[in-house]
Amino acid sequence: MKQQNKIIVVGATSGLGRMLAERYIRDGHVVGIVGRRGDKLAEVAKGHSEVHCLKADVTDISQIAVHLSALAGEMGGLDLLVLCSGVGRMNPDLDYGLELPTVDTNVRGWTAVADWAFSFFMQQGYGHLAAISSVAGIRGLAPAPAYSASKAYQI
Repeated sequence: MKQQNKIIVVGATSGLGRMLAERYIRDGHVVGIVGRRGDKLAEVAKGHSEVHCLKADVTDISQIAVHLSALAGEMGGLDLLVLCSGVGRMNPDLDYGLELPTVDTNVRGWTAVADWAFSFFMQQGYGHLAAISSVAGIRGLAPAPAYSASKAYQI
């Protein structure tokens, strides 16, 4: 029998995060899925009563660590946290207001989750943190400056 790992995917409502969560679920792991959109979390978990859902926003800096700790406890521990939450908008006119959600999510929220996971694994004595970023952090996307800068930060 395959080893059953306890895995949390932060950013599991779409894109790579969703695909990874669905794969881990299919492979029979204990999976916690985290995202802002509860309806999308329900879609991923549909038919899988063993999936642990956490509707949360990484930009809620004062609460995200509390929520993640509770989720890990509910799952009976944690072996791997996959961090792939992120947002980005095309902003060719450099509207500062469009950049703030990207900075809040991809820098502040990302850091809060990464710091929590690192501390959790250090205290536990084992575990893996996998963070997914973007090639935009290396080469940049001119019409999405905050996105590119935030991905460079993550790298």
